[in-house]
Amino acid sequence: MGEHLDGTKAALKENPRIQRSTRGIAFCGYRITPGALRLSRRKQRRYRQRRLAWEAAWRAGKIDGSGLQRAYAAVHSITAHAHSSGWRRGHLARHPAVEV
Repeated sequence: MGEHLDGTKAALKENPRIQRSTRGIAFCGYRITPGALRLSRRKQRRYRQRRLAWEAAWRAGKIDGSGLQRAYAAVHSITAHAHSSGWRRGHLARHPAVEV
């Protein structure tokens, strides 16, 4: 594995170990498991915060319906790369979207 790092500033720790991870590994806001890319708790919280903030802006009259729709698309992009449809369905069931 060390030959892949030649010419870079990266280095292996002494006595590196490669082993299984049944719970997956955290990387860039995702939990990577065999066969799935899940949202980390922090990424889930970010989704909730942004969605609720945009809905509050709509309720306060700061944005119109089309602005809210664009905001939903931006918030959804936070989850786009993960296997998150089940989590999003559950979140929307617990916290329904506003009626526009």
